[in-house]
Amino acid sequence: MQKNVKLLIGGIVGVVVAFSAISSVAIADTSSTSSTSATAPTAPTKNKYGGHVTAVDTTALTITVENKKTGPMTFTVTSSTKIKVNKVTATLADIKVGQVARIVSDDGKAANEIIVRDKSPKPAIQY
Repeated sequence: MQKNVKLLIGGIVGVVVAFSAISSVAIADTSSTSSTSATAPTAPTKNKYGGHVTAVDTTALTITVENKKTGPMTFTVTSSTKIKVNKVTATLADIKVGQVARIVSDDGKAANEIIVRDKSPKPAIQY
């Protein structure tokens, strides 16, 4: 009985020693990879804003969208802004007040992309 207890304790000690050696190697490996990932460049954050179009100014090149959460937000449209209305490439002049738009912006001021879906009700089917 005592011999079995000694073997059991010896086995447990061996497992603990082996596990601690393995985990110290794993910790050393993760510390070396975390230092390389810290220097890797990160992509800019793209923020998405959505709501109903409340204003379009083709002279000032701005679009204003409003929703209940953020209120009105105005974005500048640049020559690199991608605009699509109903999945078709469009211009700022093609966007109408009342349409639903999603704006993608890096800084919350200039629009990188404007996606408009005309949410007009579909005409009733006539039989």
